[in-house]
Amino acid sequence: MIIKDENDGALSVESLSDITKEINEIEAIFSKAIANKKKGGSMPQEEKDELKARMEDLNAVMSTVGKEMQEKAKPMELISFIKALAKLKKVAEAGKSELKE
Repeated sequence: MIIKDENDGALSVESLSDITKEINEIEAIFSKAIANKKKGGSMPQEEKDELKARMEDLNAVMSTVGKEMQEKAKPMELISFIKALAKLKKVAEAGKSELKE
């Protein structure tokens, strides 16, 4: 679970798998947007704003991943986390030019 403040900004997470889940959801949004753009569609501004907010939240919680959280995580959680990050990076780089307007 992502722990948020009173302004709905992300503060921290309970586990590494929570960050992995968020990364996977963001990657799915990017993939959908890229596929839609290739078909001639576009991402509504509202969705762009939501994606931007989620990316900012992800950035905030990534800074909370400390040695303690890494040590508590099971090996499969770490592997899933690293794979999710790599996949998000790949999709973001591939879609960089696709999503520009």
